[in-house]
Amino acid sequence: NVQTQKPLTIGVSHGQIMMHLDSFILLSKRLFTDKGEPRYMGSTTDHLAQVEIIGNENDVLEASVAIWVPNDAPEIIVRNSGIFLRFIKNTVPEWEGGGDWLNSALDRIMSTKKKMGEEKIIIGSKAITLFVAPPTITVVVKHKDAIKPLSKVQTQKPLTIGVSYDQIMMHLDKDISLLKSPIGFNGQPSYDGRTSDKSVLLEIVGDKKDVSRATLIIRIPKDAKKISSKNIAIVVRFLKNVVPEWESSSDWATSALEREPRKSEKIIIGNKLIIINFLKPLGMV
Repeated sequence: NVQTQKPLTIGVSHGQIMMHLDSFILLSKRLFTDKGEPRYMGSTTDHLAQVEIIGNENDVLEASVAIWVPNDAPEIIVRNSGIFLRFIKNTVPEWEGGGDWLNSALDRIMSTKKKMGEEKIIIGSKAITLFVAPPTITVVVKHKDAIKPLSKVQTQKPLTIGVSYDQIMMHLDKDISLLKSPIGFNGQPSYDGRTSDKSVLLEIVGDKKDVSRATLIIRIPKDAKKISSKNIAIVVRFLKNVVPEWESSSDWATSALEREPRKSEKIIIGNKLIIINFLKPLGMV
C-alpha cells in the first residue's frame, strides 16, 4: 500500500497571516511552485515590503515577509518595522517573545564584520529563519521538518531553460520594469514587475545569465469577452524571447488565448515546458 504523505503545514490561514496587513499589501496568485503548490505574492505600492504565502488558503505550507530598510527614509523604516512585527505575530501567534528574539538576532548579525547573515529558531512545529542582507531583512516561516539540510541545498543545481534575463526582456522592457525580489524563489534570485495598468505581471527566476523559469500573468476582467490585442502581443513577444527556436509560437499562443471556451494548454519544445493556465479572474502564461 502506498501512503500519501501529509503536507507539512504551519497551522495558520491566509486570513490569519494577512490580518491588519491587508491595508498595506494585496496578495495575488502567482501560478504554482515547482511542486504544484499554489503561490501568492503581494507588496506595498512602493515595493519596499513584500509578503509571499505558499499552500492552501486554510492551512499554508510556508510564509515569508521581506522589508527594505533605507537609511534615508525613517518613515519607511517605521512602517516596514510594523509590517514585519505584525507578520510574526500573525504567523506565529503562540510565540510571546518573538519581537525580543528578532531584535537580539538583528543586533548579533549587525555586529558582525559583514553585517549580514542568518539565524534560526524553532517554536513548536515551526521553524523561523531570519535573513539579513542590507538593505533587506527577510523572515521565512515553515514547518520544522520541511527545512532541508544545508548540504543538500548547496549541491542541488537548478534546471535552467537556456535563455538570459536580457533575452527575455528584449522589447518587453518598454512596457514592464522589473525589480529584484528580496525573498527570491526556491533559493534562487527572482525579479518581478508589471505594466503601468497592472494588467500584465512578469516574473523571472534564476541567474540572469541562464534563468530557470519565466512566468507571464495576464489579468482578465470578469466582464471581458476577450484578451486585449496589446496583451496578446506581449504574450507573443514573451514566447518569442523565451523560446526563440519555436517558429510557430505566435500561432499557438494566439490560438490558445482566443479559443472559447478557455482551457489550459501545454506543449514541450526541446527541454522547455510551456504552459498556459486559466485561473479566474486571471489568465496566466
